[in-house]
Amino acid sequence: MPIKFLYSLFCLLTGVLSAMSSRAAGPGVINLLPSDYRAANKNWAVAEDDAGTLYAGNDKGLLEFDGLQWRLYELPRASIVRSVAPLSHDVIFTGGFEEFGRWDRDASGALRYTSLVPAQRNPRFSDSDFWKIYITPQGVLFQSFHGIYLYDYERVRRLTGEMNMLFLLRAGDEFWVQEMGGPLYRMRQESFERLPDSERFSTTTVRVLLPGPHEGEWIVGTGTDGLWRYDGERFTPWSPALSERLRRDELNCGIRTSRGTYLFGTLFGGLYEAGADGRLLAVLSTENRLLNNSVMALAEDAQQNVWAALDRGLSLLLFCEGVDYHTYNKWAAGSLYDACRWQGKLLLATNQGVFAVDESRLATGVDPSDFRPVAGLSGQAWSFDLLDGRLYVSHNTGVTELRPDFSLVRRSDMGGYGLRRVKLGEKSRTYYASYYKLRLLDDDGTMHEVDGLDESVYRIEADYMRNLWLEHPSKGVYRCRMSDDGRRIEERTLYGGGAGDGLPYKLHLLRVGGRVALMGDDRFFRYNEYTDCIEADTVLDAAFRTVEDIRRSIAAGDELVMVYPADGTSCVPDGCAILKGAPHEENAKLFVDFTVSLSVQKLLQERFCRRSVRGDLESTGTLPALSQIPQVDYDVGWASRSREALLMSWEFYLGTEAGA
Repeated sequence: MPIKFLYSLFCLLTGVLSAMSSRAAGPGVINLLPSDYRAANKNWAVAEDDAGTLYAGNDKGLLEFDGLQWRLYELPRASIVRSVAPLSHDVIFTGGFEEFGRWDRDASGALRYTSLVPAQRNPRFSDSDFWKIYITPQGVLFQSFHGIYLYDYERVRRLTGEMNMLFLLRAGDEFWVQEMGGPLYRMRQESFERLPDSERFSTTTVRVLLPGPHEGEWIVGTGTDGLWRYDGERFTPWSPALSERLRRDELNCGIRTSRGTYLFGTLFGGLYEAGADGRLLAVLSTENRLLNNSVMALAEDAQQNVWAALDRGLSLLLFCEGVDYHTYNKWAAGSLYDACRWQGKLLLATNQGVFAVDESRLATGVDPSDFRPVAGLSGQAWSFDLLDGRLYVSHNTGVTELRPDFSLVRRSDMGGYGLRRVKLGEKSRTYYASYYKLRLLDDDGTMHEVDGLDESVYRIEADYMRNLWLEHPSKGVYRCRMSDDGRRIEERTLYGGGAGDGLPYKLHLLRVGGRVALMGDDRFFRYNEYTDCIEADTVLDAAFRTVEDIRRSIAAGDELVMVYPADGTSCVPDGCAILKGAPHEENAKLFVDFTVSLSVQKLLQERFCRRSVRGDLESTGTLPALSQIPQVDYDVGWASRSREALLMSWEFYLGTEAGA
């Protein structure tokens, strides 16, 4: 396989480097950016089939890598792929949002998808993500937080009752599953037996179950309560020093390697490698080699190397004997989701938490290492919302008000994406887009559940007709009519999301020029209040094709703003040249003179919102004069020579998604 060649070449080259250093540095790492595999930032799962082909569950679908090239397979409803389990090279199983199924390889070598979702869905199927898949002698198990389904290669049936559960974990020939907020259960065939002494895990989440160092033992890893050893009768703490570090960085996944070591992936601190005795061997993070500190899944390949699915990108850990591999990356704050200025500081919301730096540093230049974490807000932070002088942080753990002295006041324990103040008629209300149900924030800071929709809400908007619009994180958009007190959805209509209306399954909600708009499959749609239906918005489709058209939208009063960096931006004129040896050189000269003439430059300025290259034409309309914009030198030659490095840095720091 080509991946074997890649591995051998890496060991050959880096083996030379190891002779120049005596420090042990753990495995070598090959990092893969979204631009390398041409899909979304986030990867949820990773697995290898019996032919050595790699698969990754990505926000955009199923990724396949044969050692030479990447291929993306999108699900019919553009669903996220959260779990992957190969049966063979020809049959792959995946799970995602309200979806699980199988991929079969056709005669051309491509994968074809078949959904296995039952036609008659259990009511608890709605709004479910399928996090785990296991191949068993009885068939294939698919698990969400609301149920476990068995596919025996002919039909699918549900095995569980009404219990809400966390992750299904394999323990040899049997499975364990944790009740949400409760103990562990041993699943034997289709019955569930409570594990004695497992009530201790009721306040945390069991995420890892691995064979222990001795026969009949199991290592139980929790998100926030460290590592435990199970001998078949009781649970005892294991490796206290390592547990303390994993407790701080929140353990998320783990594997036992064929070399006998343990690898633990965390949400905030990267990867930890430990020996069979629990002794820490190596730490991989953004401070040395890892691309991102949030590790979503791990899998060992046939060459005993390990693939890590990350919140941003993929990393391949190469265990070459005697290799010393060193890199350093200062940016450890994770993927950026939002930013704001507050009380003299610049705040960043990232998947690692909230980070702050003094505003005074911005004028002289700030280094990524200057950002410090805000205590009490570690973990996935989605957004900031400043309402009536109060700053709210929407976080994976809920909504927190950040006081001027940087103390914290919890407003909701339900995780969510952000707050939105909307006006419905004459009344203004603040709603919270949470992981479960829409919520209403009162003026006194009290949070209330809104009845009428038991689903996640990602984004909120309102229109002048008193409709409240709610975007679901993984499917369509709801148009809702609210009760007078704003605490109940009295009517709702789903657009997209498989509603059978011909719209894309996945829709995004946005606001343009004071109107609510929808976008899916790179097309815009709008609600026609006269026909009570969604129709294509050809005006927006045409208006947003180029940067120049966006400038026209600004002139028309839409809610778009151009921002020029305070520390300066470059100004480079468009190039126009005549080819050497052109057959009609004199005509070409006339054309160049025509393009820079006063009349043509005026036309470009007025009709296309382009800045003139002439010195005798000042900017008009929405474009400020060059004299008003701080400028920096732009070395065209250096930029051309450094193109690849610059693009890689841009994608790394700003999270650009190839193909997005």
